[in-house]
Amino acid sequence: MNDLVSVIIPTYNRAHLIKRSAESVLNQTYKNLELIIVDDGSTDNTKEIIDSFKDKRITYIYQTNQGVSAARNKGIDLAKGKYIAFQDSDDVWHLNKLEIQIKKLKENDADVVFAKKFIFGNLRKRIIPNDKEGFLGKRELPLTVGTTTLFGKREVFVNNKFDLSILGIEDFEISLRINKNYSIYCIDIPLVDYYVQKDSISNNAERELNDFKRIVTNNKNFLNYYSYRSLQLSALIFLNKAFRLKDQEKKKKWIKFIFSINNSTKVRITYFFHKFHIYKIRELIVKSITIPTKNIIKLFRKFI
Repeated sequence: MNDLVSVIIPTYNRAHLIKRSAESVLNQTYKNLELIIVDDGSTDNTKEIIDSFKDKRITYIYQTNQGVSAARNKGIDLAKGKYIAFQDSDDVWHLNKLEIQIKKLKENDADVVFAKKFIFGNLRKRIIPNDKEGFLGKRELPLTVGTTTLFGKREVFVNNKFDLSILGIEDFEISLRINKNYSIYCIDIPLVDYYVQKDSISNNAERELNDFKRIVTNNKNFLNYYSYRSLQLSALIFLNKAFRLKDQEKKKKWIKFIFSINNSTKVRITYFFHKFHIYKIRELIVKSITIPTKNIIKLFRKFI
């Protein structure tokens, strides 16, 4: 008998999307699963949509609105499986996601695995993260781990629940804590289609910047412990978010904070490209930290 996998979906007013998301879980090639849907206070017909499935593997729970992390934690409390996975109410799993993840976890004796994902938004499709197949280093920041691709042993998530004070990058925060005491393995193929909605938490740049600052502040050895490459990548990612802010004073404040994390040549040149709206080159640098700094300097000199 295959081990039971508990899949947790938090949802809030996503009746128009939840069916597609749940179907991608229920139709997995790995069949021994339970689907726990935690409705975080929806006022639409979400329950009606869920009831239409008539699938005994579904457990539906309604709670007053407490936020996505509280909903996921509720799902963890209810989980009966040996393994736990997370899905969002607007995303779609590839049909072999669980089959591949449980195989990779066992083959590599890992505690948690995550995979790449296709991101659909702004009329574009792209793959993240850039991580290669293998274990995440202890001094590497899990900046590109997505909640919908996380799969791991139940004990890991029971011992490391989602932080209710983190409102935008909870996947990064929980992965950061998990990586301190457990092993995390990256699978080098996309297994999730991730859709950016207008109401997506990931669309709120200021909330994510506040979360990042809180995480840095709460981890006293953050700047000394994590690798230079990780700090540089984090600066590039959050610099990109700072430039999405419309308030100029807030933008200046966040750029100053980001430079305190890493003010390398690559980060400062990316700032220059942002400032003068040289978007194509800016996006190239932000998406691929592997570009040698000397090549970026060559690009920079063309504009000065």
